[in-house]
Amino acid sequence: MSNFKKFCISGGQFSGYETLVNLDYVNSNDEIIKAVIANLYKTIQNMFSLESELDKEKAKYHIHNKKFGEILLNDEVFYICSHC
Repeated sequence: MSNFKKFCISGGQFSGYETLVNLDYVNSNDEIIKAVIANLYKTIQNMFSLESELDKEKAKYHIHNKKFGEILLNDEVFYICSHC
């Protein structure tokens, strides 16, 4: 059974981008962020100027006030911030 959760980037060039991540394949918030970034790269792969923007911005991404266990147990949109 898949355990998909929705994540949304909040802030920066890619604010508002939403994607699903299967939590059966990740073990931490950092792995969630990497999965979201990988999905975003797939979405923009033919838009080269956006890829370079994502390369600049991705190190800023973090999840506020949610531990990985909380994400596993709740059904809501989880925000990945880049603006603080």
